[in-house]
Amino acid sequence: AIASGATITNSGTATGFGDANTPYFHATTTADSAWGAASYTTVVLNSVVAESNTGSFDTSTYRFTVPAGEGGTYFTGGEFYVPSAVGAYYILCKQNASGTELNYSASQSNGTQNIQPAWIIVLAAGDYLEWSLYGGSGTTNGGTTVWGWKLW
Repeated sequence: AIASGATITNSGTATGFGDANTPYFHATTTADSAWGAASYTTVVLNSVVAESNTGSFDTSTYRFTVPAGEGGTYFTGGEFYVPSAVGAYYILCKQNASGTELNYSASQSNGTQNIQPAWIIVLAAGDYLEWSLYGGSGTTNGGTTVWGWKLW
């Protein structure tokens, strides 16, 4: 316990705080993405809003790739427009072609919604993330944005 009126002196230097949380990315769609009817369909993320490492988000493959030397723990998520016609649905964030799958699923019963799932995942340099949509019935997604940054 610290006595009332005592003075506390910092005898060292704290490190590891206030990092820039880079690399980071934020991408969105300027075109509708299809909700696959009983299959996963890749989200069209064709516009980069911001990124710390130019080219780390590829608007032709719709993927974020971890730059060289930047492996670590990442926080990623997005906002997905879910039209009422979709029924039950899944939102998938996948690491590499056969890596970790981060799922969010729900049943659509209350009309159109905006869903904001988020995940924490460990990624190595060269790993990539991509997002897919799966719906009970096929329709289009009127807007999606994804983001992420390195925590440590």
